[in-house]
Amino acid sequence: MLIKNIKEELQADLGILANLLSLIHAGKILQDNFIVQRYGIVRDSTIILSTRLRGRSFGSCSKGIGSFKDTVKGKGEATNKPTPTQELPGPYIVEQRSQTPVLQIDLPEVNNFHSNYSSLAVICRFNGFWPKTDALRQWIFSSWTINCDILLCSKGFFIIKFDMVKEKDFALHEGPWFWGNAGLFMTPWFSGFDPSSMVVSKMPVWVRLHNLPLHFWFPNVFAAMGNAIGTYIKQDVERIERCIHTFARICVEVDLSQGILDNLILIHNNT
Repeated sequence: MLIKNIKEELQADLGILANLLSLIHAGKILQDNFIVQRYGIVRDSTIILSTRLRGRSFGSCSKGIGSFKDTVKGKGEATNKPTPTQELPGPYIVEQRSQTPVLQIDLPEVNNFHSNYSSLAVICRFNGFWPKTDALRQWIFSSWTINCDILLCSKGFFIIKFDMVKEKDFALHEGPWFWGNAGLFMTPWFSGFDPSSMVVSKMPVWVRLHNLPLHFWFPNVFAAMGNAIGTYIKQDVERIERCIHTFARICVEVDLSQGILDNLILIHNNT
């Protein structure tokens, strides 16, 4: 009978916990809400069991119910009266405030920071590649300068704050920059930058032009094809100088939201 009573109480508590967990997973109970009950507390999604079972064991029970050991030795008095089970109240949900406070911040240190980063900082991210911290620092130092501060952000973004404007302009305008085949997205820093919501749509990419007739291997033709794909930046001059004509390679800034072309049709009067 003792085991049966404890089993019934355990089942009752498990039912309550299941209901609370379903509310939490359904989003009706926020993680930072407090759910107050008569016999326990649910705080920050951590469930504390009801005090009805706290301190109870199979060897000793309270309120006139003897343990199994004492009953066998005749020292305890077994009873068939079950412990009265009190019905627990439903959870108390703290509602979220509907009004959002608005703070007007006008501090010298904030204004100085904003001014420095607006003139000296850039936001960067490699396309499809998140390098390790030490390797990223080494790449920046070898590509641009060691006189800069590097701030790592989420979603693969990082911010570089240069010491001089000419170093920032060199990084922004002398590109595009690549780590292997991964192009580097760059834009001047702005105060509303949020890496969790920012979408990178434009990215420099290298485009291979296969089966290109030999009489089309001229800079103006490469520029026309690049502008048809996106925004032409430059061509791979080294392949032409080495007389490698297996395919041409041009660097183009493409808008990823518009998609990428699969082929081009070139028309010439004599072909």
